[in-house]
Amino acid sequence: MHHYQQQIDAEYGKIIGHLASNWIRNSQSESNIGNFMADVVRHENKTDFAVLNSGGIRKDMVAGPVKKLDIVEILPFTNYVVTFTCSGSELLTMLKTNARASAREEPGILQVSGLRYAYKVLPWGDIEISGAQVNGQPIEAEKIYRGATVDYVLFGQTDRYFGFTPSGKMENTNILVNDIVMDYISRNPQIDAKVEGRIVRLP
Repeated sequence: MHHYQQQIDAEYGKIIGHLASNWIRNSQSESNIGNFMADVVRHENKTDFAVLNSGGIRKDMVAGPVKKLDIVEILPFTNYVVTFTCSGSELLTMLKTNARASAREEPGILQVSGLRYAYKVLPWGDIEISGAQVNGQPIEAEKIYRGATVDYVLFGQTDRYFGFTPSGKMENTNILVNDIVMDYISRNPQIDAKVEGRIVRLP
């Protein structure tokens, strides 16, 4: 048993990357760690966009070396990456749902990749979305987009996070999100994630 523990410690103690700046979570708005994690999921699955629940990111991290164990501690849950399709109209509903959760300071919003939008809280409490884009292009209501997230969100939490239940094609990659992130960092070890204005609250 001790021998196996030594092997596990050696494997997960490996340095796989380096952070140029601190990773800092934010459950109510965009965060640099959320941007990075969502970017990895989108890039590795070649989707139009990716969204990850803020609550699945469990730890901040100071700049410096990154070990496999750090990623497991940051993303500790058994969450598998899944892909799905939705219309632009549904995607706008998702953004409005996300903005409403942020404005109300509800438990945690979706961190986004490939998406940008601004929102305003109207005097009567409704949410107005403006400038919504997918990869720099305005969202088209009738267009079909392909997204990625984790099974926790897609299979059971869509009412809370999306505001609708996707009716398009859904596929489970059967790959853990922390495995995808560890593999990506091993291939791209220099990390300098920033807050980029993907989610903006207007006055």
